[in-house]
Amino acid sequence: MKKRMNVKSYDEVIEQLLKDKAGVPSDMFGVDKGRISKFTEKDRLEDRD
Repeated sequence: MKKRMNVKSYDEVIEQLLKDKAGVPSDMFGVDKGRISKFTEKDRLEDRD
């Protein structure tokens, strides 16, 4: 589906589908853009013992 829609991530696939099919406005996306960071490997393993 990523290739067919010509996007880089599944997040972009979901965003595009919501915009096109559900009519969700563009201003509903990217509210936290630049304020949050991706999970690191340390974050993923943090609570495992």
